[in-house]
Amino acid sequence: MKQNKKEQLVLFTNNFPFDSGEEFLETELLYLSNEFDHIILVPYFKKKDFVRNIPNNCEVVSIEHKQSFYKKALFILINIRIVIHWILGEIFLTKKVCIKNSLFDLKVLLHRIDLLNKIEKRIINKKNENFIFYSYWFNTWGSIIAMLNYKYKKNKSLIRIHLYDFDIKANDKKYFPFRNIEISKINHIAAISNNALEYMKNKYKIHDSIISVNRLGVLQNNILNIQKQDFVLVSVSSVISVKRVDLIIKILENIDLKIKWIHFGDGELMADVKDKARLLPSNIEYEFKGYVSNSELLEFYKKSFIDLFINVSELEGIPVTIMEAISFGIPVVGCNVGGIPEIVNKTTGILLKEDFDIKETARLITEYLLIPIDKKLVLRKNIKTFFNKEYNAEKNYPLFIQKLKEL
Repeated sequence: MKQNKKEQLVLFTNNFPFDSGEEFLETELLYLSNEFDHIILVPYFKKKDFVRNIPNNCEVVSIEHKQSFYKKALFILINIRIVIHWILGEIFLTKKVCIKNSLFDLKVLLHRIDLLNKIEKRIINKKNENFIFYSYWFNTWGSIIAMLNYKYKKNKSLIRIHLYDFDIKANDKKYFPFRNIEISKINHIAAISNNALEYMKNKYKIHDSIISVNRLGVLQNNILNIQKQDFVLVSVSSVISVKRVDLIIKILENIDLKIKWIHFGDGELMADVKDKARLLPSNIEYEFKGYVSNSELLEFYKKSFIDLFINVSELEGIPVTIMEAISFGIPVVGCNVGGIPEIVNKTTGILLKEDFDIKETARLITEYLLIPIDKKLVLRKNIKTFFNKEYNAEKNYPLFIQKLKEL
């Protein structure tokens, strides 16, 4: 049964449906669009070079960030109650004042007040309806929907948390402005991993009723491909320092088997990684595919036999790229960081230490690659069983939608 038409879903994103990134929202949005008559998508960034197809009952509302000084000042005066409440509320909840961050915090708060007014004008004031506000990340939009909840008590709010939006280690400023007061104004937080849930409960003393684990998911794939003669390793990530793609090269330097390594993704360190890859021994063939669409990547998996998927990032939540790999029964190598141990385990592959030993890792990968094919097929079937239990979109997204409706 669909949600009552008087209650609409407003989904805040980074840039979806514009440009690349947040590909995983495509699947979730299909489930959401079947349960809500109308969905308003609000991206923080608007880029027109690439726009995804979205369901017919979805509307995109783009928010202009630029505003005159006088209009900003007027909006701040109108919302002075929120400004005072946010500042004093955060001080009360944290029991401290950080002078060092005060100017930055004020600048952040004023920017968010400006965005709040734009959301009110574009969405709230035009429709005499109830809303469910859902931010895909606990970022600027998370703060905005906390403010909306504070001003409009009849509405409901939910925020997902992943990694970069809650873990201090992954944040450049090493703290999140007004995080305590925001949490106090939100109906529910949906963590994508047990790691995220435990972190938030320990740091902010959140009650069990306010936070739960609601895993992401991908569609199941029933293909178990036939093995080729050569071993194939695949990695999918941005080529930036935190992803440590260069360490994959170091691992491959210590493997004597004939291997083809294929990397999907691009980034600021691509030129450096390509230079290092040129020094790989002759038994290692490599190919850099650059950025490809999610549909292209999945089509590649359907047509290819992949021996191992490898991710050696030093910071991760639970990557959708790993969910996609195990949906095909592909074993995974990953590091014991963030939520990775929840998806990379003895059933699904090889879990490494964060500061893993290169030669030992090369040995473990070699041992796995040399396992007889009949045993590999058993392992792959077990991986798919694990996937269906934990990360199947057909199971996870209906449960998440139920959580939205019960707010």
